[in-house]
Amino acid sequence: MLSPFLICLTLITGTLVQENQAPKKTEAVAAPAETVMVTGRVVYEDTGQPATRHRVQLIVATALLNARRLRIPTAMTDERGEFTLRAVYAGEYYVFSEPIDLRRQSRLNLVLNRSGDDDADAANLDQFKKTNPRITVDGQRNMEVNFRVPNPHFGSISGTVFDATHQPAARATVHVMSKGEDFSGLTLRTDDQGRYKVRGLQKGEYIVSASPPAKESGDGEKPRGYQGTPGATYFPSALLLKRLACCGRCTRRRHCQR
Repeated sequence: MLSPFLICLTLITGTLVQENQAPKKTEAVAAPAETVMVTGRVVYEDTGQPATRHRVQLIVATALLNARRLRIPTAMTDERGEFTLRAVYAGEYYVFSEPIDLRRQSRLNLVLNRSGDDDADAANLDQFKKTNPRITVDGQRNMEVNFRVPNPHFGSISGTVFDATHQPAARATVHVMSKGEDFSGLTLRTDDQGRYKVRGLQKGEYIVSASPPAKESGDGEKPRGYQGTPGATYFPSALLLKRLACCGRCTRRRHCQR
C-alpha cells in the first residue's frame, strides 16, 4: 500500500507532465489557407473566335488604387482562348485581360496606384469596374469564368532574311517602322534559321528593313559599321561599308557609332 506522501507526489508529477504537454497542442502549425483553380475561356466580342495570346489576371478588389505588395495570379490564353489560374485564395476579384502583344501602357496601371488627380482616378476606376467582370472565390471549389473582350484586330509581319549567298541570315537585325503619323517602330533579331515574326501590329503600312549580324574581326582589325537607308532590305554585298573612327570607349559587343 502506497503512503499518502507517494500518492500526492505521483499526482503532482502527473499534473506537471500534462501541463508541459498541453502547449504542444496549441503550438501546432496552422494549416495553409485553401486555394483553388480558376479556369475559363476568352473570346472576341465581334467574332466569337478564341482570344489567343491574352494575359488574364485576377486583381483583388480591395487593391484598386491601393496596390501594395500585390500578388496577381496571371495566365495566358492558348490557341483555344482557354486559361488556368492556379493557387487562387478566397476573396473578391476583378478579372482583367489584355493582349500580351499590346504596345502601349497597360490600362491596369491606371487603377492600381493613385495618380494625384482624384477626378481622373475616379473615372478610371469606374470604367475599370464596368468593363471587367467581378467574381467571388470561396477557396473551396474551383471556378470557371468565360467572358468576351474587344478585338484589337492585330496583324503580324513575318519572313526570312537571306544573305548575299542566299543562305538564311541568323541573328540579323530586322527593323519594322510604321508609316503612320506616330512613326512607331521596333527592332528584333532573326532566329538561327533567319526567320522573324512581329505581332501586335495595328492596321497600316510598314517599312521593313534588315541589316546583317555584327561580326567580330578575327585579324585584329576594328569592327566595321554598316550603314544604309532605312526602308529597304540590304545584303552585305550591297551595303555601304564605312570605316568608323573609334571613340576609344568601344567594347567588343558595342561598336562605335560616332
